[in-house]
Amino acid sequence: MNLVSPIYTKQTKKQTIETFYGLNKSETIKDGEFSEMENLCSDLFPYTYPRNPRNVVRELTKANGYYIYEGVHYYVDGVSFYVDGVLKGTVTDSEKQIIDFNDYILIFPDKKVYDIVADTFGDMATGTYPDDTDSVPDIDYVSTHMNRMFGIKDREIYSSKQGQYGIWADFSGLLTDSYATDIESGTFKGMATYQNHVVMFTEKDMYELYGYNPSNYQVQKTTMQGLVNNKSIVELDSRLYFANKEGVYVFGGGMPRLISKKLNIDEYSDVVSGTDGKKLYCSIYDGNVWGLYVYDPEKDLWHYEDALQVNYFVRDINILYGVSNNDVIQFDSGTETIEWSLTTNILLDETLRNKKINKINLLMDMDFGSSVHVYAIAEENETLIASFESKINKVVKLPVSLKSFEEYKLKIKGIGNVKIRAIQRVVIIK
Repeated sequence: MNLVSPIYTKQTKKQTIETFYGLNKSETIKDGEFSEMENLCSDLFPYTYPRNPRNVVRELTKANGYYIYEGVHYYVDGVSFYVDGVLKGTVTDSEKQIIDFNDYILIFPDKKVYDIVADTFGDMATGTYPDDTDSVPDIDYVSTHMNRMFGIKDREIYSSKQGQYGIWADFSGLLTDSYATDIESGTFKGMATYQNHVVMFTEKDMYELYGYNPSNYQVQKTTMQGLVNNKSIVELDSRLYFANKEGVYVFGGGMPRLISKKLNIDEYSDVVSGTDGKKLYCSIYDGNVWGLYVYDPEKDLWHYEDALQVNYFVRDINILYGVSNNDVIQFDSGTETIEWSLTTNILLDETLRNKKINKINLLMDMDFGSSVHVYAIAEENETLIASFESKINKVVKLPVSLKSFEEYKLKIKGIGNVKIRAIQRVVIIK
């Protein structure tokens, strides 16, 4: 009996990624997510694209506080208080919280005030709290609500008299009175005004103050979610974002929801947050290094930009500024050329033992002068497998031949504006 050998025909298996879902450093990464990245953004989702440039607009000597109100920049450089670069007064050499209230700029913890209309600088009050009506208590963090100033320090909660920034000890029994109370335990780490009430945090808990005047104020501990830093609190699209040691949370009433699992950061030692009105920017210190992570709430995507440490974020309408190493940086501004990279898991099917060719196709829109370098990472070894530099603005389909690996990652580095539309892997089996 003659046995006829079976005839094997070549088969082609293709897997194409056409939607890119941002950063995911957890173990449950899916196609279209990146295990590592630098300087990418979600602006052209479902494609991936470099972040916008940044531009240094002011250089300080020692940035101790920064604030923008109606387009005017108020800041403390060392011991000097400036209004759009003009010296207006002096303060102590420490970090400040600067806030506006009824055409006044208030500086805490110094209890200083700048009158915008009169162009004068001085003390908020002259008396000693609580002995004198015209006095201000020692305050770490402040917020405004219903034409009052609210402040916290240690476990104390204070409110100024209605409409008055310098009267915090008027307890005459009127609806316009000042207010003071405390919580049983804990130390306040920050506060904000949100959805027509005041939200306060200790390191472990969240408190909410409800009511319209001191006669009916109520302070309630509403959840066991604390705060790592007052600078991590940001309101965006009617939701409150904040960070504690476990991660970044979003709060819209009810229970806060953790949104940072994909960052896979063990401990959020320090977080400074800001927003341009569309995205959440978080400068995060994990105990070893700083990193700037950007969350797009509309698409529920995280992207990593770079190791920028931001000390203060401030917003002027939809323009975001960050103070880093005493440089005032305007986001989405300037002519910076962006160097970017991504690493994506593309795992070969272990059942495909007779692989002959393994090829990658990249579909990209490349601007003039941009370049791309493609690497294969296998067994921790990084190998350059293709490069391309665009001489004109064009759509590029870059085929990349690759050795056969049981498992590999694809790493793409680029310079300039490159929109990656698709990554396709082609495996031909004998």
